[in-house]
Formats: sequence, structure tokens, C-alpha cells
Amino acid sequence: IDFPPCGCKMGEAEPLLCKARAVGKGESVGPVVCKARAVGSEEEVEAGLVAEETKEVPTERLGLYLQYFAVGILYGGVPATIYGLFLGYLNVPGYAYSSALTLVSLPWSWKLAFGAASDCFPLFGYRRKPYMVIGWTICATALVRLSMMELPAPYWCPNAAHTGYERTRRDEAGEEVAAEPCNRDAAKAGGRFALWLMAASLGYCVADVAADGLTVQLARAEPASTRGSTQTTVYLVRTIGNIFAVALVGICMNSWQYNGSARWGLAFPTICSLLALPAAAMVPTSWLLVREPPHDGKRRSLPQYARAIWDLLRSKAMFYVVLFEFCTPLVAGVSTTAAGEVKTYWAGVKAFQNSLFTILGHTLFACGLALVKSRFLATSWRRLTLLTTLALNLIDSPFSLLTIFNLVRNQYFFLGETVLVEIPAAVNFVVATFVIVEMADGGDEGAVYGLLTTVANLGAPVASALSNQIFGLFRPSLSDSSNYIEDAPAFRTTVAWSYALSYLTALLSLATLPLLPDQKDDAQRRKRTWPRRDAFAYLTLALVAAGLGPVHFVFQTAPDDPDADAKMRGVHACVYVNDFASYYDALRDFVFTNPRFRHLDTCDTLEEALASRTFRFAFPAAPALEHETRSLLHANFLKPLKYDPL
Repeated sequence: IDFPPCGCKMGEAEPLLCKARAVGKGESVGPVVCKARAVGSEEEVEAGLVAEETKEVPTERLGLYLQYFAVGILYGGVPATIYGLFLGYLNVPGYAYSSALTLVSLPWSWKLAFGAASDCFPLFGYRRKPYMVIGWTICATALVRLSMMELPAPYWCPNAAHTGYERTRRDEAGEEVAAEPCNRDAAKAGGRFALWLMAASLGYCVADVAADGLTVQLARAEPASTRGSTQTTVYLVRTIGNIFAVALVGICMNSWQYNGSARWGLAFPTICSLLALPAAAMVPTSWLLVREPPHDGKRRSLPQYARAIWDLLRSKAMFYVVLFEFCTPLVAGVSTTAAGEVKTYWAGVKAFQNSLFTILGHTLFACGLALVKSRFLATSWRRLTLLTTLALNLIDSPFSLLTIFNLVRNQYFFLGETVLVEIPAAVNFVVATFVIVEMADGGDEGAVYGLLTTVANLGAPVASALSNQIFGLFRPSLSDSSNYIEDAPAFRTTVAWSYALSYLTALLSLATLPLLPDQKDDAQRRKRTWPRRDAFAYLTLALVAAGLGPVHFVFQTAPDDPDADAKMRGVHACVYVNDFASYYDALRDFVFTNPRFRHLDTCDTLEEALASRTFRFAFPAAPALEHETRSLLHANFLKPLKYDPL
């Protein structure tokens, strides 16, 4: 690119509006803003060239800010319902609660695919807005479906006054033990709710990825000294949306049925219908108010786009950032599965107080973002990450350990930690996003942002899987709520050791800091001078493929439970098949309906078998040996079950 009309030269610090044309082609690319730095390189000047139509004043970014505000509402509101529903109403095991949280965050692991689609396949003349519309449509549909689903009866029996659950009782020796539940099957009903919550998360994730691509375009237009302020602003707006969402869930879903303290509150389906309103409103808003330059019509073919992305992945600089974004949450995310029960049974945290402190925490998180924007845009990223990681663990440990050993068991004391950690957490979060803008080259904003955030999000399911397996070895079980109710001293020590291991893994994550560039200039230096090799691209793709493959299902595996295994002795197993009708036809002569289970399923005809997704057969040589066969669509496929005999 050269600048004949105004002669924008190296060393000019003031922005100049110039006419640029492609050297050797004579093609005018329109008016651009030439942001030359006094000590800049040619690459830095080229990175500052942005079409005039992308230069916006804050009022013209209203549509973009509304995107992040709505994402904040859904991103804060949907996960906020899980605590009360899963641990309060359904009383699922601790590992199932952790898995539900992971499942809802799962779509964020596919941001690379969503970003590449918006980069490469413009719709109706735009690259971002149509995908925002699609995402919000999916989200609104899933939330409407959740609002129409009937809840089962709660796990625990309500007390006589209907002000709480009867979770404990006195045994013959006068000891306090866990009470008998009223609906033991409620603990197994969380799967279908988690799947639809994941669908809602998928929708607002697609919309968020499209907004991220537009944000990177705007961020690349900023001078190096202030680059990062656009990202900080949109995340600040998103945090404000989080505050509104948590206030909604905390106030309206605060009844005793959902671990709350109020006698009255809205049910989970009603909350979902309220959350569906902003999602539905964003469908027309995304199209009408988001200011996006129309696509120039020169659509890159998939081979062209793939070559550009491949060249980017060949960079050693990009590979180091990929490793940092994946390994840091993977190592730091290996954390105790006891956190939910400690919060519920020992700290006695109620839904209203939990939401109240979450609101306060989000407010301080927003303050942390504003602090980064005003004071720390030029501070070393490594130093900020080191200090904030140490601060997060030093602040958390006394609150948790004092609660575990029954020195201080007060919900307000326990929740104080969640407030204090928010400012360092905000700094830690936003620093990890700054490097993404530096890695983008232009035209690939969605894919780059999607790739690096996908890689970062891939660490969470892997960490959750490792956590379930590692902490599932602890005895007594960290996932059995009766252990927290009995509160034996030996069990407190077991829980404390699980927290100590969590703090150790967080500190070990600091070993990845050399992979992170120190600041913007270091990131650009790495891109210019570090080598490019095919091996880096292959390793990156292998990492993403491994993370998007079987890892997504590992976290559903239940930890070993000797008590449950003992109860399973003498219980028959069933077989799940993928071609249900064909197997039925092949075994038709041996199929029979078990009279003991006629109330559950019949299979005298294929239609009956398909209705229950189950058929039973036995061979004449062993008529007492029944083989129960189920479709992969059966509700219990891949569901970890704990057998309790009647």
C-alpha cells in the first residue's frame, strides 16, 4: 500500500485521512485512516489502515453494545439457574452438578467453527449480523422450550409449614442423619434440562462470536497505545448485563424450593420464559441497529480461506499462544468437586444471598475492567497474570478452610471471598483476550477470535473430566451429600486436602507464562521474526480435534462408587444398539414382553418396541437369561445411574 495523495510517512504521529491504492494493481481501496507511529514499522502502519466506513463514534456502536448487554443477560442468567434447580430442587450428585455446568459451557468450545463461518460465508451481504440473528433465534427457541417443560416432584420432602425441605432426621441413637427423599428419581432428571440449557447457550454463543468478530475489526483500528480499550468496553457492557440477569434470578428464583430463603418465588420454567424475552428482542435488533460495513462482494473461496488460516497456524508465535490458552485453564481448572456441597451444606448459602453477592462481585468485576482500561493497557501481561493468579488463591484459601473445619460457618463470610476475588479475576480475564487482537491479520477476525477462545474453552471439559476422576478417588466420597450432613472430622480433612490440591494446580498453571507475549510489541515482534513451520499447524489442529472429540463426553462419567457397585450385584445389564429396528427383526422369534415390567415397556410388535425404545429377548437354550436391548435414543443412554433397590 502507498499513500500518494497525502504522503503519509513513517514518523508522523497524527492520523491522516488518505487515499490508498494497492501497489502494482492501481486499485483504489477507498479512504483510510493512516495511523503512523514515530517509531513504527511498516507492518504497524499497515495494521492501522481501516476503511472509513468502519470508523464509528460511540453512539453508532449502540447495536454492538446491545449485543454484549444481551449476551451478558443470558450468559449470567442461564448458568445462575443451575445452582437452585440442580442442587436445591433436583438434588443431583456433586459430579452431576459440575457436569451440568460444563455442559452448558460446551458450545463455547465450538467458537472456531462459528467464527470461520461468519468470516467465510456472508449472508445477505453481511458477515456478522445474519449470524447474530441466527444465534438469538436458537437461544429464544430453547428458552421457550424450557419454559414449557414440566418439573418432576422435588427430591426432598417439604416440611409441614412448607418453608423448606426435610433434609435431616434423628436416628435411634439421636444422631442427625440424612432424611429419606420423597422423589429419589428427581436426581436423575437433570439431563434433559441440561441439554436444553446447552441449546440456549449455543444460541447466544453464536451471536457472541459474530459480535466478537466485529469487535476485533474495530480494535485493530485503534492506535497501539490504546489498543484494547474497545475490548474492555464491550466486556464492561456484558458485565452490566450479567448484573441484571443475576438480580432477576436472585430475586425471582429465591424460594425455598430452589435453595432460597423466601416463601414465594417464580418457578424455573417461568424464569426461562423471562430470559427468552431479551433473546427474542435481539433478533430484530441485531439486524436493524448493528452497524456493519456491507460485504464488498468479493467472497473468498474455502481453499483461499483455508490457505490463509493455514499460514497463520504455521506461525510459532500463534502456536505458543494456542498452547497458553489451552494449557492454562486445563491445569488451573482441575479443582475439587466438593465446592458445591461445601457452599450448600456447610456454608448454608441461600439463593438470594448467593445472587446478592454475585451482583456485588460483577460490579467489582466491571470496576476491574475499567481499571485495566484506564491504568494497565501497557502493563506487562505476564506480570498481571502472575499477580492476579497468586491473589485469587491467597484470598480464597482462608475463607474455604475456615468453613470446612467449622471455625466460621456463615454464608456472608463464605460469600465475601467471591467479592474480593473479582477485581483480580477481571484483570486476569481481559489480559488473556488482548493477545487475540494482536494475532489477527485482517479478514480472519472471526476465526482467530474463535480459535483462541475455543482452545481456551476446550480446557474446561478436560479439566472437569480430570477433576471427576481425580477427586472421585477421595474417600469418603466428595459427591455424597450425606457425608456433608454427617460432617465427620475425618471427612472435613478429606475435603481440605481436595482444596489443597486445587490450589496446587492453580499455581502450577503459572508454568505456562513464558508462552504468553509480554505485551503488544512483543506479540508483533514474535509474529514478524519467529519461524513458520507446518508442524505447528498440525499440532494445533490435533489439539483442537482431540478436544472437540471424545473429551466432550468424558466429563459425563461418574466416579467409582463402591456402595453403588455393591447394590448392583445380581442386577441385569442392558445392551444399547444403533440399528434398533434391524436387530428387532433379526431376533423377532425370540422377542417377548416380560410380564413383571409390562407397566414399563412392551415389545410384542415393532411399534410397541419403538415407543419404549426397548425390547427383550431370550434364547430357548437359556429361557431364564433375558437380554434387554435399547435404542441409543433411550433416555438412559450414557447416563451414570446409581442403583437403589426397592
